[in-house]
Amino acid sequence: MALVTASALAFAGNGRIGTVLARFDASGDTRFDLWQDTLTAIGNFWPVGSGLGSFSRAFLPSERFAVIDETFPNRAHNDYLEFLLEAGLVGAAIVLAAAILLAILARKAWQTSPDRRPTTVFALGILMVIGLHSLVDYPLRTMALACL
Repeated sequence: MALVTASALAFAGNGRIGTVLARFDASGDTRFDLWQDTLTAIGNFWPVGSGLGSFSRAFLPSERFAVIDETFPNRAHNDYLEFLLEAGLVGAAIVLAAAILLAILARKAWQTSPDRRPTTVFALGILMVIGLHSLVDYPLRTMALACL
């Protein structure tokens, strides 16, 4: 911790490090506005959802005038919110059932195959990374990860 603190203090005035750190500034990120308006759209279509693949048509009437700009929101940048908007309560039940089934199967694999525990942990880690990425983007809507 001392080394990290000393390094931060030593390089505090370095312009290049400031430029790199500025890339991680989320204060101007429009995702927060997208999420807020997506929640409004979810309320408009609850509990049946708007239909799979209908995000743009369902979202646009719920977008606040204060955040409208020249960009077109084609995704919610949160797979869970977008799926909830499109699939409604049934979609939420399917996601919850899949998570429970995954937990049951992982527990069974852990208990019955001690020699494969590293593989089980690795597989769960991969799914966890994709699940966490889904909170801030839409990796499940790209073909490379949809195939997985």
